[in-house]
Amino acid sequence: IDPCTCNVTELGPTGYSSNLVGITANGVEVQQLFGIDYGTDNLYVLNGTNGLATEVGPMNVNFGYSGSTWNTPIAGMYALNADDDSLYEIDPFTGNATFTSNLDRNFGLVGIEWHTYTKELYACTDVGGNPLVAIDPATGMTKLIANLPFSCNNLAAPWTDVPCVDNAP
Repeated sequence: IDPCTCNVTELGPTGYSSNLVGITANGVEVQQLFGIDYGTDNLYVLNGTNGLATEVGPMNVNFGYSGSTWNTPIAGMYALNADDDSLYEIDPFTGNATFTSNLDRNFGLVGIEWHTYTKELYACTDVGGNPLVAIDPATGMTKLIANLPFSCNNLAAPWTDVPCVDNAP
């Protein structure tokens, strides 16, 4: 998706199930993404040129609705699992999920993103007024930022400069 024009370019089929969600940047390789298959509970790498997915490995946790985000400070991923309302760190080389914290609110749909510039973890859901929250990963405590006028199941933050935003008057 071009953030300046909103034009969408299809990359191609992943080659795996339609359960591939929680797609996020790959902080290790350019032109790759990560995705979670909540049907198999495996982590996948997606090719950013043609869309093809390759299995990384099992997460060893039963994930339901989930979202994930790359986090440079931990050199790995955070994933929010709505089935148990918990935050996990995901090893990008093995797929293994390690429990980080129980969250202090319920999640249904999940959007989650580490903001590289503010160094904060954000999440959104459709439960309890469609909240957008900041999360303290160490404690699982959330801070309400706003109730959105719609249900939320995805978030994104810039990883590189976005000229149409950065140079806006």
